Amino acid sequence: MSVSRKKKWIIIVLAAMLCGAGTYYYIQNKAQPATAATQQQTAMKVSKGAISSSISGTSQLDAKDKQNIVIPVDGIIKTMNLTQNQPVKKGDVLLELSVPSTETNLKEAQVTLQQLEKELAELQSEQNHMSVSATMSGKLTLTANLDAGSQVSKTTKIGTISDTSQFKVKLPFPLQDAVQLQKGGNVELSVDGYLLTKVGTVSSVSREIKADANGNKIVDVEVLVTNDGTLSAGLKMKGSVGSGDSLIESTEQAALEYVRTTPVFAEAGGTIKTMKFKDGETVKQGDLIASLFNDDLQQNIVSKQAAIESQQIKVDDAQQKVNQLTITAPFDGVFSADFANSKSNVLRNYPVGAQITANTTLGAVASLSTMQLAIAVDELDLTSVKVGQKAVVKVDAISGKSFEGEVTSVSNVGTTTNGVTTYDAVVSIPNSASNELKYAMTATAEIYIQDKKDILVLPIQVVTTTRGKSTVTLKKADGTVEEQHEIKTGIRSKTQVEIVSGLAEGDEVVMPTRKATTTTGQQQTGGFPGGEGGPPAGFQGGGGNGGFQGQGGGGTRQ
Repeated sequence: MSVSRKKKWIIIVLAAMLCGAGTYYYIQNKAQPATAATQQQTAMKVSKGAISSSISGTSQLDAKDKQNIVIPVDGIIKTMNLTQNQPVKKGDVLLELSVPSTETNLKEAQVTLQQLEKELAELQSEQNHMSVSATMSGKLTLTANLDAGSQVSKTTKIGTISDTSQFKVKLPFPLQDAVQLQKGGNVELSVDGYLLTKVGTVSSVSREIKADANGNKIVDVEVLVTNDGTLSAGLKMKGSVGSGDSLIESTEQAALEYVRTTPVFAEAGGTIKTMKFKDGETVKQGDLIASLFNDDLQQNIVSKQAAIESQQIKVDDAQQKVNQLTITAPFDGVFSADFANSKSNVLRNYPVGAQITANTTLGAVASLSTMQLAIAVDELDLTSVKVGQKAVVKVDAISGKSFEGEVTSVSNVGTTTNGVTTYDAVVSIPNSASNELKYAMTATAEIYIQDKKDILVLPIQVVTTTRGKSTVTLKKADGTVEEQHEIKTGIRSKTQVEIVSGLAEGDEVVMPTRKATTTTGQQQTGGFPGGEGGPPAGFQGGGGNGGFQGQGGGGTRQ
C-alpha cells in the first residue's frame, strides 16, 4: 500500500513538472515578439538659436596699474609730498632724496665733458683754418721771417691787412682856434714836400688839452681824407681852415694813418705749405693768403671724439643716479601706504631730514580706473581662452550687480597643485566713476569662450559623428527618410550643436532608432518553490536562457 502510494506521488510530481515545463515553453514563445527591437522615431525641425559656453573662476581684485614706491639708494629725505590715500597726477613729485656724493659726481662729470667738447671744437676749428684767407681788401703787410716751411700755432700772426681807401691824420691846433672847428667841417690838407692839397673832414676834436714845446695850449683834431690813389700811410700833412685874417693852421705836421686795419692769424697749428702773396701787395677779401698742413690734427680729433663719447656715458650714468633721487607718480591714481603695511602708516617714520635706506617700500600708487582679476584656468580649457574674450564679473560685496570685463592676458606658465595644472587668465574690468570696485575684493569672472547667436542648431544627440564625418537622419518632404545625410557642424555646447551646412531652417531630422527589450521573466507567472515565480530549490534563478529560470531566481545549486 505504501509502495503504491509512493508511485502515485512520483507520477503526480512528474506530471506537474511536465505541465510546468510546457507552460514555460509556451510563455517563452509567446513573449518572443516582445523582445524584437521596436522603433520609436521622433522628428524635430532645424531651428535658429544661440550657443554659448563659459569658464569661471574666483579670485581677489587687483589694480591693473600699480607701482610700488621704493627707495632706490641710501639717502636723506629732502622733500616729502606723500600722505595716506593721496590722489596724484602723472609726473607729480612724490619724494626727493639728497645724496651729496651722487650730485657732486654728476657736476664733475659734466665739467669734464664740457672741457673735452671745447677742446674738440678748437681742433675742428683748426681743421677748418688750414687755409688762411683775407678777411677784407687792402694792403698786406706780412710778419717778418715768415715763409713756406715755417711752423705756426693758431695764435701766430701771419700779417696785417690795411684799408687804403681812407686815411686819418691827427693835427694839433691852438686851443683858441680848435674850439671854432666842428665835426664834419672841411680842412685843407697840404702834403709836405709836394704841391698837393687834399680836402679832409673833421671827424673829432679832442677834449684833452696839451702843451707844445713853447708851452702853448693845443688840442688834437682828427681829420679823415679819402685816398684818390695818390696818398699812402706815413705821408706828413699840415692842415688849415679859412684864409686871410681868418686863417687857422695846425701848429705842426702829422703823418697819415690807416683808418681800418685787421690782423691775419694762422688760427691753426701746423706748417706753412704755401704763401700766395708777398709783403706790401694788395689783396681782396676772400683771397687765399697761405695754406697750412698738420698730419696729427685729424688723429687728435678722432681721439678727442672718443674721449667725449666715453665721458658722455659717465655723465649719463651720473645723471640717471641723480634722477633716481626724485621719485614721481608713474600715472594718475591714488597713493596708499597700506600697500607697504596695512596696520601701520610707514610714512610716520620718514619726515624731511630723516635717513632712509635703499629698498624701503613706502607704499604704492594704484590706478583704480581699471581693476583686474586673475583666475585659474584648467589646462584642458586653456586653448579655449583667448585675449579679447568678454567676461561678466560679479563681486561678493556688491550684490545684484555685474560688471563687464575682457581677457587681457593668458599665462604661458602653469602651476601644478595635487596633479592638476592651471594657468592664470587676467580679466580687466573698467571701474565705475565712484570706484565701487576696491582692491582685494573677492570676485568671480565668467569668461564666455563661445557665444554665437542666430545660428542653426540641433540637439547634440541627433547628430552622429564617425571618423570626422557628421550625419543625421533626414526626413524628406515626401515622408521618406534619408539615413546618414552628411552635414558640417560648428561650435557645440553640452546640449546643442551648430549646423554650418547640409541643412536649412525648417528641415526635419529623425532621432536615431532606439531598441527596447522585455524579458520573459517579467511575464512569467506561477509559483515554483524557491522564489517569486522562480524554479524549485536546487535550480539557478535570474532571467537567463535555457533551463528552469525566473525573475525571482533564488538559490545557487549546492
